[in-house]
Parts: sequence; structure tokens; C-alpha cells
Amino acid sequence: MMRSIQFVVLLTLLFSATVALAQAPTTPPDQVVVTVNGDPVYAGEVQMAAQQMAQTMAASGQQVDPQRIGAAAMQQMVDGMLLVQEARRREFTVDPAIVKTSVEKAEASAGGAEELDVTLEQQGMDRGRLKELIEDADLVNQLLKQLGAGVEVSDEQVSAFYSENPTFFEAAEEISARHILFKVESGADDETKAAAKAKAEAARKRALAGEDFATLATELSEGPSGPKGGDLGFFTRERMVAPFADAAFAMKPGETSEIVETRFGFHVIRVEDRRDARTVPLEEVRDRIRQGLTQEGQGKRVEELLAGLREKAEIVPVGSAGAAS
Repeated sequence: MMRSIQFVVLLTLLFSATVALAQAPTTPPDQVVVTVNGDPVYAGEVQMAAQQMAQTMAASGQQVDPQRIGAAAMQQMVDGMLLVQEARRREFTVDPAIVKTSVEKAEASAGGAEELDVTLEQQGMDRGRLKELIEDADLVNQLLKQLGAGVEVSDEQVSAFYSENPTFFEAAEEISARHILFKVESGADDETKAAAKAKAEAARKRALAGEDFATLATELSEGPSGPKGGDLGFFTRERMVAPFADAAFAMKPGETSEIVETRFGFHVIRVEDRRDARTVPLEEVRDRIRQGLTQEGQGKRVEELLAGLREKAEIVPVGSAGAAS
């Protein structure tokens, strides 16, 4: 996703006031690290942007390079400031109700008004700065909406993208299953394990005797899917831990597994449905492709705007922050 959109995502995180720095920052969070046409960018905001990037990369299995992330976070915040300034130049205005609602959501997310104030202080911020960021985000959202208006994608473009990117639409084999889980904590003794396994065996006997599996899962399962009747929906082999996947993918719809032990505990699995590996038809992904191409077109408009804004901007590093370009 383009950096300008990431700026809005970052501000959304700031509103929730739940971002905690992974380590003590080397620069005080309330220190200005760069000015953009005279407007300050603060160290704490860059640090939070960097942390969010690191979390996103780690979650997707990418290697995290702190130096590169730091530079990217600085550029993201500079670009965000340029968009805020452009939105002000175009005379967009902020609805006070949006600010009020966002602050209330921040308080709720933080656990209360006092907790919000403590979190903001830890990040080198106060309510005044939080409100400024909320206003900035609203201005940028209005600008992005204006820039994105009128981007159209034809059926021919959608079909061409589908034809030119066949690997994007290859779907692996999937199954739909329910399970009943009896948890076993890591390091549990043999007696605890035996008790959990005995519960699983009793549940399996009830299922094989004809009791409704979903009802049993609702009654007995200790996993998060329990309230939903143990329903896991459709999933690929790679989404599940190996013992669970091996058992589930070896069964046919309607079959019930033996007791399966994983690091989470003991499972009884019932396979509901199966989808073979396939190429997803165009009709199933047409709307998704159109949306993606529309966003790409909108992103190009934003990047073109940013290129012009960067060229004319006066970006001045402060202290040892390093240049942003």
C-alpha cells in the first residue's frame, strides 16, 4: 500500500493510544527530528511508525532491518505532513464531531481517560497533539478521497490482469472442518495430559454415537471456535500445525478423526467439506481485481502529487536525525 495510506493507518493506531515502544527510544519522543516547510515531525511519531512497520514485516515473515525501517518511517511521516499541508491549501475543514468521537474511542481503547493520558505521556504526546493528529488524518482522508474520485477500471483491464497473472488465482486444496479441543498447557505433567485425553476420547465416543458434532463442540470445546460449534471454516494445509493438518486432510467429508495431539492439546476433528486445488474463475475475483486496480490508479495519483510536493518542499533535519528525501 502506498505510503500516504500508511500514514492514515499510523494515525489510526495513534488514536487508539495502544502503541507501546518496543524499547526505550534513543531520542526523546517529544523532540523534533525534521521540519517540513516549517512544520515539525516528532521523534515519538517516527518511532511508532517504525514499530508498526516492523510488526507488519515480522508478521509476514520478512526480515526486519531497523536502519531501513527507520528511514522508511521518517519518509512516511514527511510524506504525511506534505499531504496534510496540501489538504489545508485546498481548504478542507475538519468536522469537530470526528475529533470528539476519535478521542472517545482512544479513551475506550486505552481503558479510560486517565490511562489514555498516561499512554500519551509515555509517547511524548498530550491530548492537544492527539487532536492535531486526528485532524490531520481527517484532512488527509478528504484529500485522498478527492484524488481517488473518478478512477475507472474497464472490464477489459480486469480480464487482462486476470490473464496476465495466472499464479495469483491458484487456490490450494482446502477443507472445512470443526473440532473439539481440550487444552493442555506447555509443560503440563502426564496426569494432566491423561485427563485431557480422556475427555477427548469421551467426546469422540459421543460424536460417533450420533450426537451433533457442532452441539458437542459448543458444549465441550476449550478453543476459541467452541462458541461457533468448533467451526474452523475452510483452510489450507499450511494454516494448521502439522499433526492437525495431517489428520484433517486424510479424511473425507463426514468422517471423524482419532484423537489428535498438538501443542495446543487434544483434538477431535470432523471434516465438513473439501475443495480440490483449482484456478479460481474470473467471475469469483472480478470485483476484487477491479478494486485492486482502482486502488492502484488512486495510488498513482497520490504518488504523482507527492513527487511534486517533495520537489518544492523545504525539508530540514534537526539534530542527528538525518536527512529525509
